Order: sequence, then structure tokens, then C-alpha cells
Amino acid sequence: MAYMKKGNKMKKVVSFMKVLALLIVPVLLIASCNGKEDPTTSIPTDHVHSYTEEVIAPTCTEDGYTLHKCSCGDSYKDTTVAKLGHSFGAWKVTVEPTNTQTGSKERECQTCHVKETQVVPVRQTEHTHTYDNWQVAKNPTDKAEGLLVRNCIAEDKSETFVLPALNTTDYTKGDESVDSTCSVAGVYEYVYTKD
Repeated sequence: MAYMKKGNKMKKVVSFMKVLALLIVPVLLIASCNGKEDPTTSIPTDHVHSYTEEVIAPTCTEDGYTLHKCSCGDSYKDTTVAKLGHSFGAWKVTVEPTNTQTGSKERECQTCHVKETQVVPVRQTEHTHTYDNWQVAKNPTDKAEGLLVRNCIAEDKSETFVLPALNTTDYTKGDESVDSTCSVAGVYEYVYTKD
């Protein structure tokens, strides 16, 4: 039990050694294999870097480079190669424009296959209207003008023509006219003679 008496002193020495070990071990762990001495200690490392090289090719949107890696985890990049940029193919119309609505077109990068889309404006070409036959919208009378209408068969567009009142010299009595009698109303056909 005499040892126990000295044990208090011994306990202090053991406790001091534990604290010292707790301080030295992290310092040794922190010392990396970067070939330099740890700034907090003067303990040199004996590791010699042995790098492998991996060439990372440039893409359309990111630079390429050479990556050097050591088995200890140390790495660095050099020999940067500028990104390529996209190499788009020709535009292809995906939705045809009309005279009233926009369309769309797209093109694809031949390298990374990303697609770019743009709006195709409303068609600016002149449309040649094809009209159906004239229809009487309002018959002219002796005192009032009449109205003819015809519609474009391709678009929502119509054309009108005003017929003068019947009391003018622009009309001739047609062949289909029938004079009125006491029992039957007459039917008069008027032919518009102006162009």
C-alpha cells in the first residue's frame, strides 16, 4: 500500500501524460503528406507525392483540365482548356406559323444534345384570297341601296359591294322579269350593268 501513497503523485504524472498525448496525437494527425512541415510542429513528414494524371475533357459549358491526384488525398489542377461552346445544327420548324399565330423552331447541339427553341413570327406573306360567290345581303329598293357579300374560303375575311338604289340608270330589266297582273304579283329581275 505504500505504492498507493505514491499513487497520488503517480496519478498526477499519468494524468499529465494523458493530456500530453491528447495534444501530440492531433498534431501528428493534422500533419498531412503535402511535403511540408506542419506549421504547429517541427515534425517533417517523410511522404513523397506520387501523382496520377486524369485529363478532364472540356464540354460545351465547362473548361477542361488535367487533374493530378496523390494517394494521400492531395490534388491540383493545371493545363486548363477552354470550354467548347455549343455546336448547333440547323433550325427545324416544329410548329408552322400562320397569318395569325406564331410558330416555333428548335435546333440541337451536335455535342451535348441540348436543344434551343425560338418563336417563329406570324407569317408576313400576302395571302391571295379565294372568295366564294357573291350573296345578296340586302336587296336594293327604289329608294335604298342594297349590299352584296362574299367570303374568303381560307380565312375569316369578307368583301362587300354596295348596289345602288333601283331608280338609277345602272340597271336594266332582266329576261326573267314577269309583269304584275290582277291575281299575281310581278317579279322583276334587275341586272346591274356597271363593272
